[in-house]
Amino acid sequence: MPTYLTKSQGVLPSILEKQVTELVGATPLHARVITSGLTVARRWIVEFDNGTKAFLKAAGNSATAAWLRTEYKVYKSLTGPHLPKLIGWSDQPPGPFLLLEDLSNARWPPPWSPQEISLALEAIKTIHASTVKLNLPPLESQYPHSHNWQRLAADSGPFLALRLCSSQWLERVLPDLIAAEKLATLAGEDLVHGDFKSGNICFDGNRAILIDWNWAAIGNGLMDIATWLPGLAQETGSLSESILPGQAPLAALVAGNLAYWSAQPPPADLPRLRESQLQRLTYALDWACRELSLPSMACYPQ
Repeated sequence: MPTYLTKSQGVLPSILEKQVTELVGATPLHARVITSGLTVARRWIVEFDNGTKAFLKAAGNSATAAWLRTEYKVYKSLTGPHLPKLIGWSDQPPGPFLLLEDLSNARWPPPWSPQEISLALEAIKTIHASTVKLNLPPLESQYPHSHNWQRLAADSGPFLALRLCSSQWLERVLPDLIAAEKLATLAGEDLVHGDFKSGNICFDGNRAILIDWNWAAIGNGLMDIATWLPGLAQETGSLSESILPGQAPLAALVAGNLAYWSAQPPPADLPRLRESQLQRLTYALDWACRELSLPSMACYPQ
């Protein structure tokens, strides 16, 4: 059983410092811990003795090790302005790590400007249209349970325990949500980021840069936009249908996914995931209801 790195402050673990030095030919002088991110991967901004900096991401367990290998697969095959520059990669014990372009001085939304929203959309559409052939899983494999409204119909207790809505509202809207999500299409030929959201998008001038490619897949690229929109609505107050109109099936699927998983215990590999999902859930539900002309939750008070 491999032993993965634990968090350190100010300096790199000695074995990682040695590997990084050998890889880039420069000695790390200081390592600033980055605490953002939902996974247990270890992250630092490293300053080297040659005056350069890099973002270092190292595996914290077997799951993050696998995700880092997927990220590297993307970075080594796909280049362009919308990806950080790859500086180095190692897959030696105690676990894989990536060295990427330091984006500390980039602008990380929120808040969002209208221009940044447009740049983000242009970037993700460019990614979707990539013709680079990558051996990535189909998007359907990321959603083994895509009919989550059907699952909630069978057992609504955990969802109702979130106290977002009344049982009367849920009973009224479930048939339409179940029917809509069955029409959603995940299959396709697009290169899908898989986790397109604030925190994974930054801006350097007019350059929109996407990070964290561990959920990259091949499928329907509109899912990237659909899963982004509830968070964008939370951050900007914008209506999701103003960006992705006429997509009731995708709205229902995204809302159902958040509704089901927000009510489940957090996975050990992603301890903050449920909190993030719950924050976006209300906005996703409102979007799906507007697209399907269903009553809002407020129409059926608890």
